[in-house]
Amino acid sequence: MKMSKASDKEWQALVDYFNSMENRDEAVPQWRRVVFGFRVVVDKACDPNADTLEFKPEICEAMAERDQLKAEVERLKGADESAAQAAFELQCHTMNERDAWHDMARELADCIITGNNHGYGLRIGDEALARFNAAEKVQP
Repeated sequence: MKMSKASDKEWQALVDYFNSMENRDEAVPQWRRVVFGFRVVVDKACDPNADTLEFKPEICEAMAERDQLKAEVERLKGADESAAQAAFELQCHTMNERDAWHDMARELADCIITGNNHGYGLRIGDEALARFNAAEKVQP
């Protein structure tokens, strides 16, 4: 439901009414601040061509733009969260691959240090080799 906007004649009648009450010492405290403050809000924010209390077209456009920008921010937040998740998954894969390489290098070093080369070649432990093969490789 919309509220009709007071005409200049109605505003003046309200001011005259409060002035008459003030002259009889029946004034409502702070009436001027309230009445004139509301008038300023109506003059600054309301559409002067409308008969009801409606925002000026530029305010409506700004609110619509604000809503569009809020929707875009939410979309970008979602994209940012997706990018953060992808970065986290990439980091996990990179760490798994790094750990698999580390296990293989440790076993290789153990073979070299202990001189246990299992005959003519080095033997990497089955567990380390399985972990290396299972690790998802990260493509640069």
